[in-house]
Amino acid sequence: RLGFGDAHVSQERMDAAERLMEEMRMLKPIFKKYDADQSNKMEAGELEKLLRDLDDGKDPSQLERDFIMKLCDKTCVNDAIDMSELHRAIVAWKVYLEQKDQMQAKLVEFDTSGSGQLERDELKRYLADLNGGIEVED
Repeated sequence: RLGFGDAHVSQERMDAAERLMEEMRMLKPIFKKYDADQSNKMEAGELEKLLRDLDDGKDPSQLERDFIMKLCDKTCVNDAIDMSELHRAIVAWKVYLEQKDQMQAKLVEFDTSGSGQLERDELKRYLADLNGGIEVED
């Protein structure tokens, strides 16, 4: 069991801590496999290999890899995915893969100018739509 010394901690908090520790134990072999240089962080190339393996061997684009890096490199902010950020990166990538086709179709729908990219007002409407109709801030 996880020890908190003589601190008074509720069973609920101890159980939550135990679940988190178990999750970290399960992620450790995954992290070790992709941290090829054993730097205790996954740089871009190492992250790319993880993302490829999670997508049945299909290489992510540089833009997709950079998106996951930017989205998930929040704890240490070191242009790499650390052990504490791995779970978030895996979940973010899987959610992205599940919704990728829908997002692509919406991009076409909201590109009313036909430029192949979203202008500022088109982007705001697109993001609000993806956000369940809730407007996004600049």
